[in-house]
Amino acid sequence: MMNSENCAISDCFKDLAIAMEIQGEQWRSSSYLNASEEILNLNENLSKIYTSGRVREIKGIGPSIESKIAEYLETGGIAALNDVRGILPDDMEVFRRLPLSLREIADVCIFADVHSAADLLLAVDEGVIRNIPALGTAVESKLREFIAWLGEQSAELPYCVVNASAENVLKYVSEDAWTIKAEAAGVFRRKDEIATAFTILVSSSADRAVPLFAMCPEIQELTHANKQTATGKTVSGAAAMLKSMSPEQIPFEQLRITGPAEHITYLEKRAASLGLTLSPESMRDVHTEAEIYSCLGMDYIPPEFRSGGEPNISVRGDLRVRSISADGSMNLNEIVSQAEYIGYEYVCIVDRLCSRVTPDHIRERNELINQLDCSIDVLKGIEVDILNDGTLSAPDDLFDSSDLVVASINSHLDCSEDLMTSRISKALMDPRVDVWGHPLNRLIGIRDSLPLDYPHLFGLASENGVALEINTSPYRSDLDYSTICKVYEQDVIYSIGTDAILPHQLNRISLGKIAAEKSRLDNGRLLNTLTSSEIRDKAWRD
Repeated sequence: MMNSENCAISDCFKDLAIAMEIQGEQWRSSSYLNASEEILNLNENLSKIYTSGRVREIKGIGPSIESKIAEYLETGGIAALNDVRGILPDDMEVFRRLPLSLREIADVCIFADVHSAADLLLAVDEGVIRNIPALGTAVESKLREFIAWLGEQSAELPYCVVNASAENVLKYVSEDAWTIKAEAAGVFRRKDEIATAFTILVSSSADRAVPLFAMCPEIQELTHANKQTATGKTVSGAAAMLKSMSPEQIPFEQLRITGPAEHITYLEKRAASLGLTLSPESMRDVHTEAEIYSCLGMDYIPPEFRSGGEPNISVRGDLRVRSISADGSMNLNEIVSQAEYIGYEYVCIVDRLCSRVTPDHIRERNELINQLDCSIDVLKGIEVDILNDGTLSAPDDLFDSSDLVVASINSHLDCSEDLMTSRISKALMDPRVDVWGHPLNRLIGIRDSLPLDYPHLFGLASENGVALEINTSPYRSDLDYSTICKVYEQDVIYSIGTDAILPHQLNRISLGKIAAEKSRLDNGRLLNTLTSSEIRDKAWRD
């Protein structure tokens, strides 16, 4: 077991190494990295080595690093590290573990404008990393594998990631000429925000199902196989299983594996009351889950509503899409065209003010919005950072020109619970704030939710007419269904936004709708059901 004190000191020197590399001081970064690695590999407590005067016996430790070790052991910190914290990204526990060289980590931070794990996800997802000559596709591949590994280690992956892997395996198996029938099954079909695994049910006329599964490019590692079943790990980090069976069995097995157990029990009791069982022998000529429900005299219940809720919310538009991508390019026309194609009444363009998106960029974007020739209303929005003192990171004219203001925590994530709660409280009482963006601030499989006094903050949001965001960006899914249920009794309102930058990402709105519907929110508590005029007029605050 690694010594916790040694690990903490090693982390400090790794952070110093990254900071020095960002500043271009390669010699110092190399010395700090060596110190970090040597301390981490010690078999003895560093404080004991220091007390006995043996620190200089550690390979590569000179007087400068020795003095910093002494400073840490005596004070609990290193002043030189505190001086450079401002140039380091948030979420250092993630950046320290990146499978990259110090130079590559620095280049990611500098050239991809990455300041947090959330920025890193965007830079990978939107192709920024691969387009940087010093990084390219090799570094992007390493980062994608690392992100998948983090999800595997935490046993938490975004639903969208697991669903994409399931679709890839299902498509590969289904396209084989000998496949008679194939379906996806598993808890992930219930479209909860977090998933871990999926099952593919296959009927093949030549017993090819298991070999096909093993050969599928999506399957990174085969962990078990026999004639009827196989398991493996996917490139996304999701666990996968394949089960071979007759085509008649597939809909019944799909239903059972998807669950939940309480719903299956209810269906079994209903079947028994009709003299039936949930089996192909009892229900003949059944080819789909929907036909099972029909045999039971019921309307089909989609997997996502088998624990409750129903699809009864109709949204008029998406209240958070971006027009400026992670590489700084503008994508306004494509996003608006897709919103028109979907049939929205409006879409709200919400770009976050940061180092690559300045107030002038927002002003220029607003002028372009004014010049648009389209059939829908395009609302002007901004996302502002809630700064350390609770103030907001935007000049007054941008507040005045914005139809919707989203305030979020995007930096300095290591505040104490009291300080962070105070910081957000001040922002929620600012009358210019309309929406509290991604309140939990978690990244699925990467970063836990912030430790906050949520009951107090949700109550404060309600008192001040600030909507809680349901952000459906895959790694956020924030707020999620379970959290919405916990605040349901309070008079809280919500806003669904996809954070989309590419046209196809607007489809993520369905996950926000499902979260709201499963939570049994009524239309009056969702900003997306208001007209664009009502949003501009802040009608929900009346």
